[in-house]
Amino acid sequence: MAATQEELEFLEGRHLDSEKTASLSQHSVKRSSTIKKTKRKTLVRDSKKSQSSDLKPLLSFEEGFALMMETAAKDLTASDVLDDLLKGLSAVDRILETGNKAVEFSERDGITVIVKVLQEIVRDGDIAAECCWIMSNICTRDDLCEKVIEKGGPRAVCGALERHKTVQVQHAGLAAICNMVILEENRALLCDLGILQALVNAIDRCPHSEWVVFTAAQVVQNISGTANLCHLVLQADILRKLGQFVEVMFDHDDLLQSVCWTTSCMAFALDNSNRVAMYEDGAITTVLKALKSSSTHPGVQFTGCSALSNLGRAELLLEKIAAEGGVELLIAAIRSHERHQGIQAIAYRTLVLLCDFDIALTIMRNLELEALCNKSLQMFPSGPVVPEAEEVRRRLVAFGRQQSGFKKCVLL
Repeated sequence: MAATQEELEFLEGRHLDSEKTASLSQHSVKRSSTIKKTKRKTLVRDSKKSQSSDLKPLLSFEEGFALMMETAAKDLTASDVLDDLLKGLSAVDRILETGNKAVEFSERDGITVIVKVLQEIVRDGDIAAECCWIMSNICTRDDLCEKVIEKGGPRAVCGALERHKTVQVQHAGLAAICNMVILEENRALLCDLGILQALVNAIDRCPHSEWVVFTAAQVVQNISGTANLCHLVLQADILRKLGQFVEVMFDHDDLLQSVCWTTSCMAFALDNSNRVAMYEDGAITTVLKALKSSSTHPGVQFTGCSALSNLGRAELLLEKIAAEGGVELLIAAIRSHERHQGIQAIAYRTLVLLCDFDIALTIMRNLELEALCNKSLQMFPSGPVVPEAEEVRRRLVAFGRQQSGFKKCVLL
């Protein structure tokens, strides 16, 4: 359950050189951002097939690939050609989803064909979605993702997202983009192609699709791992839009964790004026809602506490965090995850920042945080929890003495 020291340092905002920060962000995001094709409609159709055709065996990869290559070279406006093309694409995609045949698909020029089809298909959303899913699967491999980029895959997907406004295409297209931007070197290119606006459009078009919203959040999470792109994310107003879904989709822990991670990365990378702008867009409220909604989820608690810590680098926002219930939620995270070293350390670190305010210290005393510090120090006698918990305890003791001295003066 313990976070790695590198993850802890990165999310706390401690200094890391740019190369180390980039590799850490890529590694951490990559574990959670390969989009799986869950809960999606099977995109196979054939208006001419009989009732008994459902019993026919599925096409093999070889059969599907041959059918895809053959039909892609024909007139893509003929309905019978499109039906056969979709059959071939679906067969290929089914095999690629298992992680097999991706290299062979690339070596046989499959990527070029997929890009061509995606560029030329104007009205058929089923085919566009299937092409995007194939790209998504191909891009789970870094070496093949580079080939997709070289052959114009990003521009083709962005065009499909603009032409086809259905949930199926928006979900599949964003999944492909998400896997492309796992590689940091691709992120600026995708931003230049207008992917941030495409994310906004997708959320606006499909506000009731949790998979579109979640995939959009994963794309933003990946992009925010590059510090010099965070201001573009802020300007695009995506974080505020995603924040609106935290309350609606409060039981979607992965979405909440993704939003909190993005908030943390952005608050770490941006300056104080932009942190204040994030607050005005509802960042603190969103994080506090996430912490409250997913109190037992370690990922949400870790990234949420980290987001508060990085937002708190702007002193003005520390008072906002305290006034809006942040102290109580940080202490609740410590109590609920007493064996999670990462959560303990980042929560105490944020509380250290809040110790500059009497209102926060009063809440800490009322919630018996000093005793909790002692318990945490017993649980973790060494490591990153120790300096943070000891500092909180020291500040609480000093505040208690100050308050006692004040009361004596009043009595006299």
